[in-house]
Amino acid sequence: LVVLLIGANLLLKRYDVRYDLTRGQISSLSPDTKRVLREIADKQKRAIFVDAYISAFVPEEYVKVRYSLVSMLKELERQSRGRVSVRLHENLELFSDAATQGEQRFGIQRQKITSQARGALKEEEFIMGVAFTCGLEKVVLPSFKLGMPVEYELIRSIATVAGEQRKKLGVVTTDAQMMGGFSFAGMQPRQ
Repeated sequence: LVVLLIGANLLLKRYDVRYDLTRGQISSLSPDTKRVLREIADKQKRAIFVDAYISAFVPEEYVKVRYSLVSMLKELERQSRGRVSVRLHENLELFSDAATQGEQRFGIQRQKITSQARGALKEEEFIMGVAFTCGLEKVVLPSFKLGMPVEYELIRSIATVAGEQRKKLGVVTTDAQMMGGFSFAGMQPRQ
């Protein structure tokens, strides 16, 4: 029985056969995310680097977000056919070298949250941010808010840095006022 279990485990590991048995399929990517990731892997020539900075201790409210973030990052790396490379800086101390590096390179800073535990208010600091780079393109998620869909934010950021060209919007200010305005010279409204 032991030999059979070890053999089955080695066989499944070799052929990368996995199945998510968690309630709610927490560690699985949605079909749309897999499709977008396949399209990016087919088109993208350069590697996409994902640097995740996550502190060792997070407030109780953020434990589920932390778990979801780590499992989604690992799954994205696995499903990307080698195009997405995840560098997970996990279990960080607030003032460690890696935390300082994340703040200097990407602007990922400590977050403060006031939470209530056993009837007492306490302020907690933690780090939970992700930076995506591909060539000269960079997208940073400096924090994750409660209720924020982690999978959507990750794949949106990967698609943004993998995009060939981002559109730019310019705003021009002229003397023509859209809503008219007021002329101080004649003390009258403008048309």
